[in-house]
Amino acid sequence: MDKILNSRPVVAMNDAVVQFLYTQENPTIRSAVEKLEQLTGLKREKAFYLAVVLLTTVVVLFSLGQQIHLFLGLTYPAMSSLRAVRSLRKSKINIGSKSTEDVCKWIVYWCIFATFSTIEVSSGIGEMRGIFQLYWIAKVIFLVLLYAPGANGAMILYEMAIEPALARIDTSSPGSKKAN
Repeated sequence: MDKILNSRPVVAMNDAVVQFLYTQENPTIRSAVEKLEQLTGLKREKAFYLAVVLLTTVVVLFSLGQQIHLFLGLTYPAMSSLRAVRSLRKSKINIGSKSTEDVCKWIVYWCIFATFSTIEVSSGIGEMRGIFQLYWIAKVIFLVLLYAPGANGAMILYEMAIEPALARIDTSSPGSKKAN
């Protein structure tokens, strides 16, 4: 590593960065560099390199957003669904049992995920993802809130919106006993 850091191109680049940061004539850039140094408590060049690393990390995460979304949105819930099904098969089927609640939670999650994905693809939102840089992060947060044990978002969404909508659909559909 020292060999790379002490190589001629790296040293020349570092010298150029240091010269740029310490002999800046543009007052706006000079002021920003001084504020960055004060805020971080680091020498200007270290603060600059830290900013470059953070910016690079954000760019990489955005480019990996779809993969992160698929892992967090599909892999963990799929495994949890399989565990819930396994648990249900080992236990007696009983309304209100823990395994029944788990299966319901994950079935609701998959239904919400499928509906959301269908709307996303059919409406063209999926094609505009590049425009909205925070799209994947927002979607991951939404999906995690749906299945997170403390949040239990899928069941909350089900009780607040999906169940009432299904009840209205059931009562107004032509084959329904309650339809007039």
